[in-house]
Amino acid sequence: MTGFLAKSINIEKIWNRISAQIPAVEAFAWKVILAIVIYFIASKVIIKICALIRAAMNRAGADTGVIQFLTSFVKTALYFLLIVSIAVRFGIKESSIAALLASGGVAIGLALQGGLSNLAGGVIIMLLRPFTVGDYIIENTNKQEGTVVKIDLFYTTLSTVDNRRITIPNGNITNS
Repeated sequence: MTGFLAKSINIEKIWNRISAQIPAVEAFAWKVILAIVIYFIASKVIIKICALIRAAMNRAGADTGVIQFLTSFVKTALYFLLIVSIAVRFGIKESSIAALLASGGVAIGLALQGGLSNLAGGVIIMLLRPFTVGDYIIENTNKQEGTVVKIDLFYTTLSTVDNRRITIPNGNITNS
């Protein structure tokens, strides 16, 4: 019975195949470790860049809402570039990423219709400045009101008279 198992399984062939794959596994493990290190270092750099942008805009006397909006946009864009560059490091071609983004654009646009409406609303708020941080506003659709605390890419945060925080989508604010 032992001779039969040895002939049918042939442990040496299995061992040879496994040991032939060890260099590839090691190379992949080093890529993963390097990607993790790059991600953590780049995350710290992104945080520093956002802090520098915030400080420079504060010195220039920019509106608080513009500062919050711009730093949020820069942070999102830099993290996207970081993830794409890590994916390219793992061997994914840039053209494949571009094709994926192009082909998925319609589906993503439809799925994120509300989110894109909020993003457009945030851009409109920054350009037209119907209100700024510190203004007291009343949102017409749901009759919510309060002092503007923060204007982000997608949402505006209000502080009410009874010390509650209300987050209103920018699309709702610009539509009303």
